[in-house]
Formats: sequence, C-alpha cells, structure tokens
Amino acid sequence: MMIEPHGSLSQVRQCQLLNLARSTYYYQPQPISNADLVLLRMMDEQYLKTPQYGSRSYATWFQRQGMMLGRKKASSLMKTL
Repeated sequence: MMIEPHGSLSQVRQCQLLNLARSTYYYQPQPISNADLVLLRMMDEQYLKTPQYGSRSYATWFQRQGMMLGRKKASSLMKTL
C-alpha cells in the first residue's frame, strides 16, 4: 500500500501528494447480494437468446417472469454484466 497509516505525513497529505481522492482511499467495495446474483444469472441466460434486449426489454421480461423489476435496476444489472 502506498499510503502509510502511521507515517510521518498525515493520510490527508499523502492522498494530496498522490492526487488521490480520500473517498477513493476509504472506499470499501460491497459484495453482490445473492438475490442480485440470481437475477444476473437469469439475465445472462436470456442474453444468449436475445442479445438485442435493453434495460426496458429486460424490465418487461422480468415482469413476465413474475418479478417486479424496474428499468433502472435492469440497467444497473446490465452494467454489472
């Protein structure tokens, strides 16, 4: 790690010297939930059949499957894929 937590310079100053935003330094990635993994798997299988689908089509497709999923959620899942 380039930033020393107990170095002679503060962490703020070290981030400034590296041109690194402190929010980037402190960021902790969140794991993907099991529910989202199931949705991603379903979406991946459907993509092989219909690669032309966009977020609106996936939202409609999920609704036909009995799951209430909005366009924005479908779009975010597509970005993850």
